[in-house]
Amino acid sequence: MEEAVAIDRRTRQYSGRGLALLALRPLTANVEKEPLMFCHRISAFHCVLAFALAICPSLALGQDGLAERKAAAERYVAVVPMSRLLDDTYTEMAKQLPPDQQTAFMQMMKGAVRADVIERIAVEAMLKTFTAEELNALADFYGSKNGYNAMRKFGRYMALVMPALQQEVQRALQQIQKK
Repeated sequence: MEEAVAIDRRTRQYSGRGLALLALRPLTANVEKEPLMFCHRISAFHCVLAFALAICPSLALGQDGLAERKAAAERYVAVVPMSRLLDDTYTEMAKQLPPDQQTAFMQMMKGAVRADVIERIAVEAMLKTFTAEELNALADFYGSKNGYNAMRKFGRYMALVMPALQQEVQRALQQIQKK
């Protein structure tokens, strides 16, 4: 896989038939030697996350109005702030780094990723995906003690799931490339 992607260090441009697999390499690969590649893979993760949110339209949207859904979505993000979700994600991602690099990594991510932009994307996706009733149910759940505790564990959960997910997607992409 390493041979399939080339980087011109002078222009920082990537090339090669394995470019799609670049973002799927483990986050810990050569962080000290290739910090640009490390940040590129993290950015790719967020792009994949935004894409996944955008491609899930719901068939049930005709049941309520846009104003109702928007109010419910805003209630949801008030209960589950995107900045908190991102902080939890950065904390879990940082655990994959050496301890002396974790704080700097989290500060870098907090400074680079615009939580307000991610929140706006998430709200737009919610408006296209969920009914007002579903959004209110989510806000009710995540506003409860159990829901709050479950959400606090979500970053850890994603940290456990993502490596296996990335590995399976990488395997599938390799199988597709062979055809």
